[in-house]
Amino acid sequence: MLTGKETVEEAVEECFKNPELEILALKQGSRGSKIYTKEKTVETGIYRIQPVDATEPEIVLTRRLSADCVKERELKRRRKWQQQQVRLIQRRLILWKERSAWKR
Repeated sequence: MLTGKETVEEAVEECFKNPELEILALKQGSRGSKIYTKEKTVETGIYRIQPVDATEPEIVLTRRLSADCVKERELKRRRKWQQQQVRLIQRRLILWKERSAWKR
């Protein structure tokens, strides 16, 4: 193995010691692929295609991974924006309550 470890699990752990690594894809031939992140592991099936050349399956996998990463980033960005909006509304509510108390 690339990392010198005996098992795939040990090798994946070793790879994620690199702080820059976000995602790791392990192709398993006819058994599909395993996608690893620091938080979870996802197994995917195979996508049957008629390759024009030997690199086409890798291109399909790369495009799929890229699309999934973009979706994940967009969801994280939306969650962060929503959390910021909630905090802003909470602050405004607190200020409104304080102002109401001053007027009394």
